[in-house]
Amino acid sequence: MPAIALGARDIGHNTPFNAEYLVASKRWNAWDVSLGVGWGALGSAGDAEAPFNDLSERWDTRSAPENLQPYEESDWFKGSASLFGGVSYQTPGNP
Repeated sequence: MPAIALGARDIGHNTPFNAEYLVASKRWNAWDVSLGVGWGALGSAGDAEAPFNDLSERWDTRSAPENLQPYEESDWFKGSASLFGGVSYQTPGNP
């Protein structure tokens, strides 16, 4: 079973750095693999359609960070998204 993490970055202010993410990680022997999806600053590449848009169109649009409004949870996980991932290998002999 993979470890699942749900997180947010810079949630105190409405800035271009606001971001939310959902990531799964799994370790197999010496390999550690992660795959996730990010919104906001992490989704700026927009290589994935808004994943929750099929549920409701309200997930399609995110407020612009320059509107000087407080960062609202109503913007969380909205707008375009990007996929990210990583692979690491623990070499023998290293703790």
